Parts: sequence; structure tokens; C-alpha cells
Amino acid sequence: MRHQRGAVLILALTLLVALAALTLASFRGADIQQLLATGQRDREATLAAAEATLEAAWEEGRSRMTRPTTCSGADCDDVYPRGELPLGPGNNWRVTDDTWWTNNGELTEDGRYVVEYLGFIPDDLGVGRAGRKGRDLYRVIARATGSQPGTRVVLEVIYARRFTD
Repeated sequence: MRHQRGAVLILALTLLVALAALTLASFRGADIQQLLATGQRDREATLAAAEATLEAAWEEGRSRMTRPTTCSGADCDDVYPRGELPLGPGNNWRVTDDTWWTNNGELTEDGRYVVEYLGFIPDDLGVGRAGRKGRDLYRVIARATGSQPGTRVVLEVIYARRFTD
């Protein structure tokens, strides 16, 4: 009988160790799921902020009555000509006033965007631009940075605008 009691004790301890290992593994799984959910929430908030930045840039472009002039360099605060778009992390990206996102801890900085002039698309096949009707093409790139390091969303849209001048 005494040998059987010792065997039962060893078996019970082995099962207890296995159960403890399963419990620890489930806690680790819950931590990983929480990290994934937090990352997904941060990504969705950053995407929404990038969309709001893109919409702010669109509204600014839509409110213009005359064709904007292009400029280049670090001091440019309007529309860049084709091929001169500043894609680096410098200060020449225009900042939107997304204070709601920043104040609620969803973003580390306000949304930023740049606008590039892509060219004139005529409505007809005539030669020369004087007096011709058509549309100007613009590319807007919006960027938002989330609350977690490395969470960045970049959106790009190309739109056509017809001016009266």
C-alpha cells in the first residue's frame, strides 16, 4: 500500500506541474491577444486621423477659386511641382489642426500632408494651353503617426480640379 501512495503523490505532482504550465501558457496567450488588440486599435485610430488629414487637404484645395502657383524648397507652403515632392521627414509637410486626436492620446503629432501638381489634362486635343478648357491634376499625400512607435499611416489620392482662370 505504501508504494501505491507514493506513486499517486508523484502522479498528482506531475499533473499539478502540467496544469501550472498550461495556466502560464494561457496567461501569455492573453497578453499577446491584448497587445494585438491594442496595436489594432492604434492602427485604426491612426488610419482615421490620416483620413481626416486627407479630407482637410481636400477641403483646402476645393475652396480655392484660382489655380495655385507651384513652389519648391524647404520654405514651400503651397503646391510642389511634379517630381519635387519632399518625401523625407522634414518640416516642409503642412500640418493640420487635428487637436482632438492629439489631446486624446491617440496620436503623437498632428497629421501632415503635401500637395504635388501633376499637370494639366485638356478636354480637347488642340495644341497650346491658352484658352483651353481642362482639369489640373494634383496628388495629395497625407501622413499620421499613432501613439505607439512605428504606427504610421500614409494615404495618397489623386484628384482633378477645374479652375475658371
